[in-house]
Amino acid sequence: MIAALFRNGPSRRRLVAGSIAILACGAAVVWHGARSEASNATPAAPEMKLVKAVAAAPMLGAGTRTAIGEIRPRLESDLGFRVSGKLLERVAEIGATVKKGEMLARIDDQDYRNRLASAEADVTAAQAVLVEASAAEARIGALLAKGFTTRANYDATLKNLRSAQAKLKSANIAFDMAKDQLGYTELRAEFDGIVTATGAEAGQSVNVGQMVVRVADPESRDAVFSIAEAAFANTPDTKRPPQVTVSLLSNPAITASAPSARSHPWPMPRPVPSR
Repeated sequence: MIAALFRNGPSRRRLVAGSIAILACGAAVVWHGARSEASNATPAAPEMKLVKAVAAAPMLGAGTRTAIGEIRPRLESDLGFRVSGKLLERVAEIGATVKKGEMLARIDDQDYRNRLASAEADVTAAQAVLVEASAAEARIGALLAKGFTTRANYDATLKNLRSAQAKLKSANIAFDMAKDQLGYTELRAEFDGIVTATGAEAGQSVNVGQMVVRVADPESRDAVFSIAEAAFANTPDTKRPPQVTVSLLSNPAITASAPSARSHPWPMPRPVPSR
């Protein structure tokens, strides 16, 4: 359309040029006014929020801690043979009450009886050698006193006598050891108690020190718990040990209280009254 106006003559060209100029001036005025309004506008105030400052103070943890443990006998011993062999008999059964010195089990003692018999024979032989050496020493000593033999012969005889004495002493020690080993074939209770576990059956070969019977003393008991050391190290009053109270799950009315042991790295178990 604008191109058509330019082709129609100079007057129309001037009309179009004037219209364009008017439009440009109007746009400039509008832009300037909008810029002035934006520069003169007051910025919005930031939103204010009310807060309250509180000083943080260290707080103590819970003063009471609860843990579940178990009651164990204070004195409990795993008894085993001091010699190895085949288990012939185990008299003690779980739950049985035993007295000190009572036989609990025994192993095959035939080999140990043979060793004892051999050691006894060695003692008899050593005694015979000693008797002969003593008689020889007395005889050679009498000849030396009369001048019918030399000092060297007497010294040799005296040496044989002392060797015979030493062999007899060694034979006696071997005999005592064989006798002790024969006695070790029987397992006996070290104290009065109750059998709480067994570790071998008749016909089984047991080694030295293997647990055959476990005996516990029923008179004294401990309440055993697994509690972190920090639970007792961070107590408010460090001068007074915390109080430990033990109660039974089956009957909470049965309780026992005592202070914990501060010197031990873990809280010492405390006895629970037998009910």
